[in-house]
Amino acid sequence: MSPTPPPYLTDAEVDGICFPLVQPFAQRRFLQSLGMIVKARRNGRALVARADWERVMTRSGPDDRPMDSGTGPDVQAYLQLINSRKAQGHGAKAQR
Repeated sequence: MSPTPPPYLTDAEVDGICFPLVQPFAQRRFLQSLGMIVKARRNGRALVARADWERVMTRSGPDDRPMDSGTGPDVQAYLQLINSRKAQGHGAKAQR
């Protein structure tokens, strides 16, 4: 049985992900640009939860939630509201 990995990425893993960046601030900025939550350790090095790394690297699109999950905004209802207001003359041009 293999040992359980630590809950955070090791410095060697962060170095490998961020290569050729070596400065801690540049590495943190790069990891944040990938969509990860990055904290700074006392020595300035990046602190990234392994679960967050896996979440970012395994998502299939710009949003990791499925489109039909029911947890997001109801786009169809919003479009119907906008179209009904346009039909009633409530647009920005009608108020001027």
